Amino acid sequence: MGEKNSKRRLTLMLVGVFIFLVALIVGSFLIRNQMSKSLYSESIKSAEKYLESNDYELAVLEYQKAIELCPENESGYIGLAEVYLKNGKSSSAKILLKRGLAHTGSSRIQYMINGIEDGSLLADAGETEMKKDTMQE
Repeated sequence: MGEKNSKRRLTLMLVGVFIFLVALIVGSFLIRNQMSKSLYSESIKSAEKYLESNDYELAVLEYQKAIELCPENESGYIGLAEVYLKNGKSSSAKILLKRGLAHTGSSRIQYMINGIEDGSLLADAGETEMKKDTMQE
């Protein structure tokens, strides 16, 4: 009987260790995921502030950081594409949006791509430099 109790205790201990390790792995994954989302939100907010103050270079860097942190989220792609469009870089915006569409499947991103291709997004922006860039493509 002593041998059965020993085996039972060993089995329970191994199961306990296994459950602990699984919980540790899942917990660290969830914490890492939450931290990435938090950093993503901070990057988007910073990029928007830079965009409001017309500091396009820093806005681009923050949007790029956001995209690296959460490539499955559409906001980084859309924000960065808007910066490119404001600077007359519709080709860069279109390339970025196509990459974003592949990662997100976003209908908003598809809408922007369509708007660049048919010129309606550029006409809405009212910037002639963007229209020229599109015509050269």
